[in-house]
Amino acid sequence: MAINTNIGPERVQVFDVPLGIVQVPGAGTSSAAFILSTSEAGAPLNSATAVTDMDEFETSFGAADEAGEAYYAVKGFFDNAGTGRTAWIVNVGTSPTAADYIGSASLGTGLRALDNIDDLGMVTVPGLPLAQAYLVQPALIDYTETVRAEFGATLSTSFSLLAIPNEIAKANANTAVTTTKFISVAGAGPYVLTVEDVVAGGTADLSAVTPGMVVRDTANSFKAVITAVDDGTDTITIATDPTTTWSATDDVFVEISSAVEYKETVINNPSRTASWYFNHLNVVDLSSAASPGDLVQVDPVGHAAGIIARIDANNQIGAHSHAPAGIRYAGISGISSLQLALSERKDGEPLRLNFINRITSFPGAGNVIFGGYTADSGTSPVFTADEQLIQVMRTLQFIKASLEPGLRSFIWENFSPTTQLQVQNAIASFLRTNIHLFPAGLPESSQFKVISVTPTQDDLDKGLLKVRVQVRPNKAVRFVSIDLEYPIPTT
Repeated sequence: MAINTNIGPERVQVFDVPLGIVQVPGAGTSSAAFILSTSEAGAPLNSATAVTDMDEFETSFGAADEAGEAYYAVKGFFDNAGTGRTAWIVNVGTSPTAADYIGSASLGTGLRALDNIDDLGMVTVPGLPLAQAYLVQPALIDYTETVRAEFGATLSTSFSLLAIPNEIAKANANTAVTTTKFISVAGAGPYVLTVEDVVAGGTADLSAVTPGMVVRDTANSFKAVITAVDDGTDTITIATDPTTTWSATDDVFVEISSAVEYKETVINNPSRTASWYFNHLNVVDLSSAASPGDLVQVDPVGHAAGIIARIDANNQIGAHSHAPAGIRYAGISGISSLQLALSERKDGEPLRLNFINRITSFPGAGNVIFGGYTADSGTSPVFTADEQLIQVMRTLQFIKASLEPGLRSFIWENFSPTTQLQVQNAIASFLRTNIHLFPAGLPESSQFKVISVTPTQDDLDKGLLKVRVQVRPNKAVRFVSIDLEYPIPTT
């Protein structure tokens, strides 16, 4: 798997003094960004603010009364990662729309307020209801997959964490909301369906229907995501044309998707730099109106980000190359219980086969994350076995994020065999320093290789610096070579 980064192109300049061996420092990839809404007076708006503990967060963004569910996500990050980690907070204001969370590149709002942050390990938008989540989450995936990949690169150094919305309570079965009858359709995309509970004037009850839910016909041959609903006019808006499927008086079924259908159909945005989590967490309610012992259900992404950061720092188990999952190291701190009791026999397989990481509990082990998959497509796999694992992609992100700035001292130097050797030595030294990323007990040549790439005349003319690195990160089962190439190919 070739993954391109952005070392160069730069022009060649000759210096008389050799550089010697450059020590490449490891990059910080465990910071986490939280896009949230708070009512705290004076809270920074659409500006990325760094906090390192909950006291700093509360000073700028308020507590549970002001920041709501996002407060518990940030707290979950620090509960699991430890204080001193960096959390980047972007407040999008009170009563934000989905567009406010997604933001504007030109205005630097929402997600795009993070554009100027160089070292951004993880990005989350916690606590969104279904009606906003189905719009914001694809944009979050795109942000870490493409926007953060910079100019021409094919691998971002940022990773997004997403949770199946709280309204979805079943792993692989939809939940019925209401049944009504199709009367007519207007528009040419979007399509506005008029419905009635009883033909010839019956009023449909759409009070429980929200965008992000799905409508289908009796045979389940037609299904579409609801984008708008108006209970007053008995209309449902969808993006797919139903006219070849529905006739007047046909039954219309409105449902909340299962976790699998939500990820695969409603969102349908595979990514190797994102991961999905299913099952909300019960935590102690810290709002001013809560009584002692009250619990509140919260989004798990902040806690998951904290666990990833905690594992990143543990070199003894492989750091980034250790799966952020399992009984031994992925226990969840700072919670009381889980929203759902997932069955390994019934729920485990469909979630696993569709690359959704389940949050569950085991006797004697407590509450854990049990799944370390990236957001591949369960219905039509698009990634290699390596790209389907969080620990492999996070290892590559760490290596890329470290080498890109770490090799800058070679830019503008004389592009000669001596310089090429110095680059290779610098990379090899970095990889040896981080030998915990690779399977122990194997010779170095079976853990990583730094391969000389003979420059073409065109490379020399452009001043390009090219090196190929083959690495074999720790994995759950297999060890397969992965190539990194510098710089960006021009074709």
